[in-house]
Amino acid sequence: MKKLTLLVFLVAICSWAAFAGGYQVRLQGQKQTGMGLIGSPFALGASSIFYNPGGLSMMDTKFSFSVGASAILSNMTFQKDATNYQAVTDNPMGTPFYLYAAGKITDKLSIGLGIYTPFGSSAKWDDNWAGRYLIQNITLSAIYFQPTIGYK
Repeated sequence: MKKLTLLVFLVAICSWAAFAGGYQVRLQGQKQTGMGLIGSPFALGASSIFYNPGGLSMMDTKFSFSVGASAILSNMTFQKDATNYQAVTDNPMGTPFYLYAAGKITDKLSIGLGIYTPFGSSAKWDDNWAGRYLIQNITLSAIYFQPTIGYK
């Protein structure tokens, strides 16, 4: 019983966050992406609007601007266990983008605006695939407009 309790405890404290379906796009700034997406504890310019809005008040410059886009090439495969049947999606290229602008009003007050796509993807299956009565195509897109104020 002690071993089972210890095992349950270890699994509970070593759990990781699960992100559903892979639709989250965390490519929201060159510096953060280059640092392994650890932008939360740092004030790394205007893209702090996404990672850490409070970091705007710690900006070193009077004005910060960041813009970018990425290309996502994705595919999904369905394979039936009992047969050799396999279906593959024909997905268009996804292009998540971001645009951040921030400025210091005073030494303690900063404002900014972020326009970005934190989620999105699409899938298109052939007309005659095995799951054609469940889904043929889907597009998921979200564009966020985030005005932000940071005060130190």
